[in-house]
Amino acid sequence: YFSRNSELETEIARAITIDLAELHINVQPEPVLLRDKPGLIAESDYQTMLYAYSYDPQYIPEAIEEFYGKVLGATQKVPNYQNYYITDLLELIKAKRSLQKNLYKRFQTFIREDMPAVFLYFDDRIIVGLDKRFQDSRATFKDQDYFYYRMNPIENWFVPREKQKYP
Repeated sequence: YFSRNSELETEIARAITIDLAELHINVQPEPVLLRDKPGLIAESDYQTMLYAYSYDPQYIPEAIEEFYGKVLGATQKVPNYQNYYITDLLELIKAKRSLQKNLYKRFQTFIREDMPAVFLYFDDRIIVGLDKRFQDSRATFKDQDYFYYRMNPIENWFVPREKQKYP
């Protein structure tokens, strides 16, 4: 599933479909309303879903627990993904704070090997500054309450003749 009104998720779903088709794996992503995603997750009614998840880096233990329990669905009535080793590891993290760092490393290693999710990262710290004279340098679109700025390929950028300093 991907969000019906999200241009970003539509493009990601299209790219995934093309990449898998090259491996002779046919998939048909289905658009759903953004507001329907939490219900699909709660009922574990999905095989694959593009899902935006962000967390505060100051609260990593809570983020890991929430992601494992609610997003992956380990604590749902019908779990979509559940791993008793990870469940025990999270309980151990709560009980033995002094071993937290080592236990998180074990958690990361196990998640990487078991791979219940593929993480797509978008770094929002990268800032590109352009003179306002440039045209067609980026596309802007709105998805629910957020604005996204996507850089267009540099070969499409141009400065209109009337704004050129050195014509």
